[in-house]
Amino acid sequence: MKHNHRKEDIYFDHELNAWIINDAVIAKDILKNPSFTAFRKSKQIESIHTSQYNKDVMKEFYNHWLMYQKEGIDHTNMKRSVQRALNQSIARLSKSSVDASHLSLTKEQINVVNDISVPFLYSYLPRFYGISKMDYKNLLDIGVPLIDYIMLDNQDGDEIVKSIHKTRNYLIDLINKKKLDPNGFVWKLLEEAGQTMEVIDILLNMIIDGHRPFLSSVNALIYHTLNNKDMTFKVKDVLREYPPFPYIRRVCVNDTKYHDVIIKEEQHVLLMIQNINTDMNRYGLTFGHGIHYCLGVVIVTLGLERLYKQLDVLKDYTIKEYKWSRTFSFNELTILDIEKRLP
Repeated sequence: MKHNHRKEDIYFDHELNAWIINDAVIAKDILKNPSFTAFRKSKQIESIHTSQYNKDVMKEFYNHWLMYQKEGIDHTNMKRSVQRALNQSIARLSKSSVDASHLSLTKEQINVVNDISVPFLYSYLPRFYGISKMDYKNLLDIGVPLIDYIMLDNQDGDEIVKSIHKTRNYLIDLINKKKLDPNGFVWKLLEEAGQTMEVIDILLNMIIDGHRPFLSSVNALIYHTLNNKDMTFKVKDVLREYPPFPYIRRVCVNDTKYHDVIIKEEQHVLLMIQNINTDMNRYGLTFGHGIHYCLGVVIVTLGLERLYKQLDVLKDYTIKEYKWSRTFSFNELTILDIEKRLP
């Protein structure tokens, strides 16, 4: 790879026991390079102190998620099925009218997260998936331990496996009782790929794991709008500037050289999205790159563009208080309170 680079573009962090990548060219190459894999959950789960039964259930469940699936023809074919289902459900959603969840901007004081962002998601996402708002909320509640394992490294195997069984059974019950919109994404994917446990787990991954990053992006859009009242920016700019996930992790499977550095087999690399995105256009690496590129980009972009068109109602409001929660694994606005300016 022949391009000028700085020492801080790629270096080994002994505390994290991983290579840190801050260079867009190297990062994009890694995400396309078969010498690096996203398939890493099995080894991680095997180290948890829990029963072998729990480990086996967890490995099956998380290895079904497209973001962790082993690269190959099966993964490629499943992504194609997901893409076809997305195209059908998005086409229908694009023609429908989805409001911005009753913004309630008659109030002088507004809690953006609770009054605007969360109601918007509960209006938009259930309609996309083709499930009721109540069922969507129930799946999120039941699935909390599944996300806590990913986000907070909660290693309570019994709790996680209980949640896996409950969320699977809940979704299967919706399917069996025909409580799905036949034009929604869930039904379309079942038509494309069949009702297998892999498909069930992919749906749960999207529904449960996709909620919080989408919420983070909605909050970021509103925050950015309040700070840029001329509204000349694009949704893609916001998604690039405020990525919910600070990094992408990959594991090296074959020794690979970048400049004077050799990344060895089984070593981890962390592609630092926030840093890399400053040198990129469009979405940057917010949705990844290469074979594991996140297909949810279409869902998020369409939803944010719909909300964006209605945010001119914020012109009379100013930020009263805000708080970013930035951890090593996630970025989000936990507080965004606004108030109407005095005339």
